[in-house]
Amino acid sequence: MRQTLGPKYRTDDAGFLISPSDWDEGFAIANARSAGIKGGLTDEHWTVIRFIRDTFEERGMVPLVYVTCMNFKMRLRDLKRLF
Repeated sequence: MRQTLGPKYRTDDAGFLISPSDWDEGFAIANARSAGIKGGLTDEHWTVIRFIRDTFEERGMVPLVYVTCMNFKMRLRDLKRLF
């Protein structure tokens, strides 16, 4: 069952955008709430999100979790704590 998050975010059954070009920060904020991130997205969240988005824009694919962790000198558990 496809769903709509607000007026412009059409997603598939798994919650992924049907059209990746529809992504904006509002989508991240809406998903943070539904994912149970209490208190909203922090600067730390946004730094990681923007890295992932920039990599996607440049390469057409998201970075590996390992690459994301290495880029921020964080452990996997730290990334899991954020998201």
